[in-house]
Formats: sequence, C-alpha cells, structure tokens
Amino acid sequence: MLVQSDHDLQQRLVPITQAIENKAALMKNLQQNCFRIFHGRGKCFHGLDWLNVDYFSSLILITIYRVPDDMDMDMLSKDIIDTLIKMSVIGHIDCGVDNVVIQRRDLYKAPFEAIYGEVPDLAYAWRQNLKFTLSFSQQNLGYFLDIEPARLWLEKKAKGKKILNLFAYTCAFSVVAIAAGASSVVNIDLSRKSLARGRDNHKVNNLSTDNVHYFAHDIFKSWGKLKKYGPYDMVIIDPPSFQKGSFIAKKDYVKVLGKMSALVADGGCFLACLNAPEIMLDEFKTWLEVCSDDFSHCQTLAHHPDFPEQESGRELKMLAYQKN
Repeated sequence: MLVQSDHDLQQRLVPITQAIENKAALMKNLQQNCFRIFHGRGKCFHGLDWLNVDYFSSLILITIYRVPDDMDMDMLSKDIIDTLIKMSVIGHIDCGVDNVVIQRRDLYKAPFEAIYGEVPDLAYAWRQNLKFTLSFSQQNLGYFLDIEPARLWLEKKAKGKKILNLFAYTCAFSVVAIAAGASSVVNIDLSRKSLARGRDNHKVNNLSTDNVHYFAHDIFKSWGKLKKYGPYDMVIIDPPSFQKGSFIAKKDYVKVLGKMSALVADGGCFLACLNAPEIMLDEFKTWLEVCSDDFSHCQTLAHHPDFPEQESGRELKMLAYQKN
C-alpha cells in the first residue's frame, strides 16, 4: 500500500477547508438556518465520498462513513479545527459555534465524539423561527437537511389543508405544516420514540396540537385507520430506502403508491420522496406509473444545491402528483 505524505493528505482535504471558508460568514451569523457545509457523499470531490460536514447553529457535525486506509483522522480533525479558528468560527467571543462533533457511522452504534467543546445534551436544528430537537443517542440526529425543498413546497401549500405524513419520523413536515396554517395533520411511523420527539418538536415551537395526530403503527397494517381520517388534501411519502423488517423501497414503495387513490381527495396531491442513490430517477418514475390512471405528474422538485451529485438521477428524488 502506498502511504501518502502529510502534504499529499492535506492537499486531499483542501476541498473541505475551502467549503468551510466559503460558509464561514453564514456560520458566524446566528440568524442563519442550518445547512450542509461539505457534501462528500455525492462523489463530486475525488477521494472524499466518505464524509459530510453540517452546521446546526452552535454545533458542527462531521459524519464519517468509512476511513480510507491512507487517511490520518488526527490530521483531518486538526485541519478542520485550524480552519474554523482561522475563519473565527470557533475560539472567539460570540463566534456562534460551541461544539465540533464527529460521528463515526462506520463503527458499532455510530458513536459521537467531540473534537472541540463537547457532545451537547441538547441541541437544535433551526429553520427560520422553527426549531427541531437533535438526538445524539441514535444513528440519525432527527432532522434531514437535504429534504428542505420538500419542506418549502409543503409550507407554500399547507394553509387550510388536511395532511397525511407517512413515515413521519420526528414530524418535521408536521411542524412546518401546522406553522403554515394546515387544518390538521396525521403523523404515522412505526417508531414510538421518534413520534415522541415529534410531539416535543411541536411543543418547543408553541404550536397547537389539537388537530395533530400521532400513530405509532405499521403503515401496512393501518390503511383502514388512515382512510377514516381522510381523504387528505396532501400526502407526504418520505420513507427510509432500506429498513430491515419494516420497509424496503424496491419492494414496498409501490404498495404505498397503490393506496394513494383511496387516501387523496379529488384535486389533492401527494409528494413522493426517495433518498436512495442506487435507485435512479427514471426507475423511480416507473414505480409511480402505478398511479398514472388517477394522478398526473405536476412537479419535480430540484434537489438542494448544498447536495451536489456527480451523476444526475442519483440525488434525493421529490416528485409531486395531483389527483385528476
């Protein structure tokens, strides 16, 4: 194996430090929303597809999916910290960032470790005036940055609407919809723990939950119950791409789509989302043809510019369909 020199390794890390420098001003502005600083997983930066860097107000998160044999993790940490100090993002009064944390997704239980400050007991992802609690006890923090175009789409259309939020997770869509004036939201997810955090997300934003429902049920065994609360003006479908024992996109997504006619009101719509780079956009569109008799494609949402992909069609897919 060819061992690279320190200089060669530092050169490989230049795109990361440049991304930090480019977004330093945003990170020092406490009013800014959370965002991705560096997106390596899209394979647009040679040799760096194994990590991402995100900004969550007082926290910077570095997510590691694997460690190349020739990579020095101490050097990676030092270069990032040095750049953050140089750009006055950390280490200065009122700099805005208190903690820099690495999550090792390549290790058992995907542990978090602080390389500056500490792993906080409580932190939030801010979205304008809304906030969402982050958890450091699970693999996912509980708030996904790449789905923001779908939240914007929902926010513009939610006022006065009845909404069904399938695979609700921590109910970010529900929070956005209620804040935008939705008349009601039904959230359903298999994880009771995730829905409990969803309730908390509504509470911390002082949102009324009189017309918000939470069902910790298996979606595939709950269609009858969901129909009783419908029909819905809008349905959000944002499942995991692969969750052993509960949902496998290639096998189960079409089953969900087959229920849209019974759940969506006349003139209503659904938004189908899928974050699975191994499934190309054209293949996903063939799945959606199961709805072609009753629905028409009305919009394909553009993926977030913070998440570039080397190969078009592998990015997060977000397609809206309206009932004829």
